[in-house]
Amino acid sequence: MPLRKRDPLTREHIQDLLERAAAALGLPPERMRSHSLRIGGATALLHHFMDINIVRRWGRWRSDAFHAYLWDARENSRGVAAGMAADDTLLHVK
Repeated sequence: MPLRKRDPLTREHIQDLLERAAAALGLPPERMRSHSLRIGGATALLHHFMDINIVRRWGRWRSDAFHAYLWDARENSRGVAAGMAADDTLLHVK
């Protein structure tokens, strides 16, 4: 049923739109849940502003749980594994 101007936009309506868009792109609709917008939104905020506090405020998070939603850009991860493998730090346990 189409929305009228004064109808609230529900999670179910957004979910339906996401599933139809995914199917139109040949993607599995069951993988495109409304929660994906939370992940994408938090990640986009971080990549644009590079400020965790903005992500927290705009996402209305009171805890640090939002860190689980953040995805690093591929550019940020280049060389990480090589750097870890090349590390020769000596750790001493007392």
